[in-house]
Amino acid sequence: MAQVVVVVAVGLRALSQAPQTFTCGKGGKTLPTTALSSSVGSGVILLMRYTLCICVAAMLAGCSGSQPPIGAPGAMPQTSAIATHADRGKSWVPNGSAETPGGKTKGRLFVDVATASIVEIFSNGGPTSSPQGLLQAPGWNKIGAITNGISYPNGNWVDKDGNLYVANVYSGSTAAITEYDRSGSLKFTYSSGMVYPSAVATDINGNVFEADWFTGVTEYRQGSNTVVANCPQLGGGQRGIAVDAQGDVFASYSTASGGAIEEYTGGLAGCPGTTLSVSLGAPGGMAIDKNANLVVCDETNATVDVIDPPYSEVSGHLGGRGPIFGYTIPVAVAINKENTRAYVTDYGGEVIDVFAYPTGSPFAKVDFKGYGPPTGAVDGSNYVARSTQ
Repeated sequence: MAQVVVVVAVGLRALSQAPQTFTCGKGGKTLPTTALSSSVGSGVILLMRYTLCICVAAMLAGCSGSQPPIGAPGAMPQTSAIATHADRGKSWVPNGSAETPGGKTKGRLFVDVATASIVEIFSNGGPTSSPQGLLQAPGWNKIGAITNGISYPNGNWVDKDGNLYVANVYSGSTAAITEYDRSGSLKFTYSSGMVYPSAVATDINGNVFEADWFTGVTEYRQGSNTVVANCPQLGGGQRGIAVDAQGDVFASYSTASGGAIEEYTGGLAGCPGTTLSVSLGAPGGMAIDKNANLVVCDETNATVDVIDPPYSEVSGHLGGRGPIFGYTIPVAVAINKENTRAYVTDYGGEVIDVFAYPTGSPFAKVDFKGYGPPTGAVDGSNYVARSTQ
């Protein structure tokens, strides 16, 4: 079975290069590209509001066909971010120095690079005075990489014990989430029921949650490949996932008119879903902070939205807005354990924007030009929601 590739290109060129059909599975079933693109979701269409768009041709195990080349978005001008997210009275004590390592994963930044099928590891550095915030900024140094079990990584997460999880669109013979211990050794692989994993998260008890473009949201016990609960696909497929201190699960997805976030109160059992009333573009990666605020990447509007409970409206933005003074395509966001740093993955700009949190003040930019566009970034001391911190 051949691997099916992701196509990312500038403008409408990507659509003209897409294959017309894909032959899938042992039965040789032929699917038109249009069927795949409609299943992948309206986020593809919505992103065409900008001259820069994402065309996801397919990433399904067992599919083969005429495959267009992998393309990368053109470099966009990088300027210092605009802090538009108000503090809202929350306390924050600036650190001003690199994170203090504790264990193998703390003090490290794990970055997915899908086109290279690798997770790059960088040391967490200090603030930079440069608007570009290049890798040469103080302390932001490449210190290692993970390749075992990694294939088209599409999102990552670190749990309360420092274990790293990576959502792989194609790992070996199937889509999978791979789990690594603090030393970076492959610990476990979750794959049951997965087709196109787009995000992964854990709760305080170590339960693993997967958001999937095609199969909805799925829960596993840590170290078990048995599906505990699954809630079906919504809209164009679930793309981001977060779990709060009460065990409520939030999943983002695209629709024909934009996008929405579904809240599964108490967890996935029975699929007690409620659609939040907040209005969004095409929401993608998301995180939740210690004050239960949702932080959501809006890919079509090129913003990172902050949504306070009860999640009825956008209450602020993290960083700048739009491709000139802010993001190009923000696809993932993570917050460190202390809630003093936020890491935004800008796929289109090929950069990780680091902010002081919750003020939104620019801290550093980790430039990935030359490495490949990043698809996810998480701090080694990632925040996992709990009732007490």
